[in-house]
Amino acid sequence: MPVIGRLVLVLYSLVGLAAAGGVMAVSMGWSYPMIYLNSAGSTAESRIIMGAVGMILAIIFLIVLIWALPTSSGAEAVLVQKGPEGEISMSIAAAKVIIMKAAKQVEGVKELRPSVHQSQQGLTVKLHTMINPDHSVPEIAQCLQAAVRDNLEKYGGLQVAEIKVFVDDFNTGGK
Repeated sequence: MPVIGRLVLVLYSLVGLAAAGGVMAVSMGWSYPMIYLNSAGSTAESRIIMGAVGMILAIIFLIVLIWALPTSSGAEAVLVQKGPEGEISMSIAAAKVIIMKAAKQVEGVKELRPSVHQSQQGLTVKLHTMINPDHSVPEIAQCLQAAVRDNLEKYGGLQVAEIKVFVDDFNTGGK
């Protein structure tokens, strides 16, 4: 977070703490805060100053509110191609659809949960799988890596840097 953001948050916290303390003091019978507010609002100059302080506090509160709200930057995307005409991108969700299609081609894979990240070298794909224990883990992993790489390159035009296969579980039921 930038320094100005931290400063705004500190100011926000201090104002909130002072307001909470004033409310607690008035609720315990200390009348000085109420007397001060009544006397501060008695002249035009005082009301202008109070209005300016109120505006500054409202701006600070709005800034903190905007920072607290989630931002929707759209779907995460991977760069397919960049050329003189512009960029071609694909959403991570679309890349996962291609990966799931490739996994259906590999016999012995029962479930697949892919995660996709883009790096400088290309896509890094992690595949968490459940496989049939009647098949060889290294063979399934190699077939799965080859099918995923081929489909991502063929259908998505994506450069694949690395495909990691994690066998999370074995499916004891038959195919």
